[in-house]
Amino acid sequence: MVGLVAGLLHLGLALHGQSVETLGGGRVTLLGPDYGFQDGNSKSEAQFNGPLGFALSAAGELLVADRTNGAIRRMSLSSGTTTTVLPNFWRPTPLKQPVALTLDTNNNFYILTQGDGVIIRFDKFDSLYRFPTTIVSGLPAPTAFTFDQSTKTFYVTTLGGDIFRVHGETNGTEALAITDGGAPYKLKEPRGIALLESGLLVVSDTGANRLRFIEPANGVVVASAGTGTNDHRDGPFGLAMFNQPWQLAKTPLGSVVVADRMNHRVRLLTADGIVGTLYGVDQVFWQELCLDCDPIVLPGWFDGLGGPTGVAEARQPVGVFVDPAGVVYVSEDYYHIVRRLSGADLSGGGGATNLFVARPTLIP
Repeated sequence: MVGLVAGLLHLGLALHGQSVETLGGGRVTLLGPDYGFQDGNSKSEAQFNGPLGFALSAAGELLVADRTNGAIRRMSLSSGTTTTVLPNFWRPTPLKQPVALTLDTNNNFYILTQGDGVIIRFDKFDSLYRFPTTIVSGLPAPTAFTFDQSTKTFYVTTLGGDIFRVHGETNGTEALAITDGGAPYKLKEPRGIALLESGLLVVSDTGANRLRFIEPANGVVVASAGTGTNDHRDGPFGLAMFNQPWQLAKTPLGSVVVADRMNHRVRLLTADGIVGTLYGVDQVFWQELCLDCDPIVLPGWFDGLGGPTGVAEARQPVGVFVDPAGVVYVSEDYYHIVRRLSGADLSGGGGATNLFVARPTLIP
């Protein structure tokens, strides 16, 4: 009990003073729509349609997988403008549902597309995005990926419940034989995956309302977080509850940020083995619709303070990304917006580092 209390106190301190800001997207006219395909000033003009995964370019710009638009968008965090990098003059055909992005240590850029099951790469020198290289094709409805920089290996989740290992240099592909308790196990529409410092994979078992910790060498589920009940509760892994967790992102400290979609919250798994809430509140506490207000108020979209007692609202967060400074970027599906959470102290300066998950044991 003392350890639990200490962990909760640490979490509360870590989340103190954070704030949530909308960077772009959403409706640009009073009555909407909330989605569209438009460049310009990120806050007043730009629109997305199903923004999902992120990456940070070598120039410090936020790259966004604009899924339904079939596009890659670039948000300048310094000028506050949004532009489209794909499709472009050289490659005018829209991508087929881009869902996840990443860069390797050499700043080569990778895109995962769900509609055709492909991973493509743009060389770091191809700044105009003209000449992609196909890493793998034929993946069955992929939903997310993570990249092991040391082995140049991708791990890809699919809607059918598999994890594929893709060898980036040889293009060889194989499905992990996942087992739980010695029996074969099929993930339920997994939507997120991240590689921990311990070497374990953490996967959003979305349809099961849990996170699974998997040994990639043999596919064994070594631990889980969440009870499996589709509800919200913070606390230790074995007691916490999720409701359709989607994408995951590892922080510089080794903790994990979770887009908990139908709980309308962004969650944090800390190095102390505690699940907390970064921002988002119960729907009963959402601000009421007010189109006469200035600015207008839409339920589930309210900037401000985050944390357990904060007021910042979320509505269907699906994508998350954490930059080297510990700043969290979130895509929210309902209003098609991109948001930024700062001040959560996720880059260092107090608190345990790396994970909570020693390999291969964890709280079951």
